[in-house]
Amino acid sequence: MGYFSSFPLVRLNDGSLGINITARNKILSTYKDNKSAFYEHSIVDGETPEIIADKFYDDVELAWIILIFNDIHNIYKEWPVDQETLQQYIDEKYDNPFGVHHYVSIATGNIVGEDHVSYDRMPVTNTDYEIEENDLKRTVKLVLPELVGQIVSQHKELMSRNFF
Repeated sequence: MGYFSSFPLVRLNDGSLGINITARNKILSTYKDNKSAFYEHSIVDGETPEIIADKFYDDVELAWIILIFNDIHNIYKEWPVDQETLQQYIDEKYDNPFGVHHYVSIATGNIVGEDHVSYDRMPVTNTDYEIEENDLKRTVKLVLPELVGQIVSQHKELMSRNFF
């Protein structure tokens, strides 16, 4: 079942019917608080939400569960990219990919300024920063496969009743 297939319809300005893509329900949020309802997955290069949904749920159309459960609204900015794409992004964004992006304190790991004492200051290059930011996106939570059918049924029922 595609995510939007059970969404309510609305009448558009021209009188035709369209899918109300602004409709939401809070089914998945009830599972987020239950640590026994999901497990963590490390995304490897090339994995998309569809590939993960196919691998773990045997249905590519359930990728929406992965995205919504992890509060991913913009896959282009909130999903990790492969190393080649990341390197292209870094090369386009920075004149000097190995220039200093910021400094961190060796003692605390906190970001510090250039005026911080040099013996407790380590530079983080633009490349290192972007790699770290990309790697932070690699861990997603996957709802247990045995709960997916229940989630899909609840989603379908709530959307058909226009209850958000």
